[in-house]
Amino acid sequence: MLDTPFGLRDNVGVGVETIPALPVELERTWRSLGIALTDSSYEGERLRTTAEMGRDVEPDELAPLLEEPTPEVVLGEVLGEGGMGVVRSGVQRALRREVAVKAMRPDVRRADALLREARAIGGLEHPNIVPVHVLGRDPAGRPLLVMKRVDGVPWTERIDGDTSPASLRRHVEILRAVVRAVRFAHARGVLHRDIKPDNVMIGAFGEVYLMDWGIAAQLATDHPIDADLPKVADVRAIEGTPVYMAPEMAAGDGRDIDQRADVYLLGASLHHVLCGAPPHEGGTLHAILVSAFLSTPRAYGGHVPEELVAIVHRAMHRDPDARFENAEALDEALEAFLTHEGSRDLVAEGLHRTALASTEDRATRDERLREARFAFEQALRSWPQNERARRELRALFEVRVEDALLDGAAAVAAAWLREHDAPPPELVARVERALVEADSKARRLQSLERDADPSVGARQRVLRGAYGGGAWAAVCLLFGWLARSGRYEIDHAGFAVLGVAFLAIDLAWVYREREIILSHAKNRRLAWAGAVVFGLGALLWPLFGLAGVSLAHTTALAALINGTIWTLASLDFGKSWIGLPLAHLPAAIGAWFWPEWHLELFSLAGLSAIFVARSMVVTPEESA
Repeated sequence: MLDTPFGLRDNVGVGVETIPALPVELERTWRSLGIALTDSSYEGERLRTTAEMGRDVEPDELAPLLEEPTPEVVLGEVLGEGGMGVVRSGVQRALRREVAVKAMRPDVRRADALLREARAIGGLEHPNIVPVHVLGRDPAGRPLLVMKRVDGVPWTERIDGDTSPASLRRHVEILRAVVRAVRFAHARGVLHRDIKPDNVMIGAFGEVYLMDWGIAAQLATDHPIDADLPKVADVRAIEGTPVYMAPEMAAGDGRDIDQRADVYLLGASLHHVLCGAPPHEGGTLHAILVSAFLSTPRAYGGHVPEELVAIVHRAMHRDPDARFENAEALDEALEAFLTHEGSRDLVAEGLHRTALASTEDRATRDERLREARFAFEQALRSWPQNERARRELRALFEVRVEDALLDGAAAVAAAWLREHDAPPPELVARVERALVEADSKARRLQSLERDADPSVGARQRVLRGAYGGGAWAAVCLLFGWLARSGRYEIDHAGFAVLGVAFLAIDLAWVYREREIILSHAKNRRLAWAGAVVFGLGALLWPLFGLAGVSLAHTTALAALINGTIWTLASLDFGKSWIGLPLAHLPAAIGAWFWPEWHLELFSLAGLSAIFVARSMVVTPEESA
């Protein structure tokens, strides 16, 4: 073995790695306890300190402590060998039963550790703790521990890296059996302090036994299981297996150690199941102890159920107060994990359906996603705290929202988003934008459909054309008759007043019927055309008068301008509308060449509006 700093001897790796910085708190604790580790040895995974190894005991000192006589046992093959003891098979002749016999190695004189183990086990009669039959002695006076023989293998040999649901269930059931043994021991005031897969035996028929109670210690209790069993509060040494140790065990102060240290070791054993190796690593004993003291949470792959990861993290929390308060609480969490297996299976089935959906056509994809949703919802129904199911259900809703957005179905996307109990803000914003765009598009389409429907506002067009055209024709005929009869002759200013009057009446009509007129494109164009015609009349008549243009010629020019305006306004109204702009052409020509009849000829424009009014309803051309 290699000499290392702090007086440690290391046989973990081929050489000594770079020594990590010793945490100040750990260094202070070791110094206060006088732990220099100079008398320590590290054999494989097990650290055995002088305090644990016990003292030299002579055979005559042991005699009063051992049964007399020792039952006759015929020893057989060696079943296992450790740093201090050897376990052999044997046959207890009187009862003709096979037993396991544990004795000290010939080169080891320290024997009180074996006595400690015998007395600890002797007071713990439990189905998951190997019973002690006899504590006797060999011919040399050395102690022999005669126990039930367990034909099986260490738990370590069953750990093969398989983390399938079936394999995890088997390992968790094994761990629960160990937890039950620990619960019983704690109830009797005993800590194991060296729980690990190597110290768990799996029998040929599935029996589970927690072995090796060599460093067991008592909690403070009014009824100790054995007065000679050391109290954990008196420990001032680092005892146990460093690669599994709890932080307080690595510190070495027994006053900080209680049943939660065993809870940590149970969690560390579960870590070994999940990762195939102990939790603490390092090329030197010092590095391993620092790792144990820091106990940084480990990350596990997605193949490990989140619930089980949470159990490991809590059991192995650096702060004892944050761990399960006792083995019973840990057992309840493990039982719940097994109970939730059906829920986890449903999540797996939902994920399978989701994966299939990504490779199939749209119709089949929708069916697969519906099946996945059902699986996730059933998983949550059987276990409402299944966060994986909740997360996957949210992800599925997001997929559905994305699909709907790609299809341009904003309302469908919004419906899927409402199913999401915590939608991402970015996705919410996208759906809101899509809804606004869809609403705007719908409004535009509705407006286009309305504008394309000639029946919308037809009544208003008929009334406006008939009344407006008839009124203008009547006014022109009236002023023509008045002029010829010598009673009154209208001038440019009079026509300007007429234009203002008709403009006011027209605007009032439009305002009254605005919900119909202004909501339809054709009606809007006609409304603007009428306003422009009357407005220009109010401006052009006095301007032409100031320019010296005669009233008759002004009439001709006004008819030509108005006809042009009506032509532009009614281009897409169908051929039945052509009469309105065409009627202004003969009025303009006639007023120019027959000025004495300009007013009567100008009335043709108004009369044409009456005849055109009937086509302002729905014509076959417009319907086509």
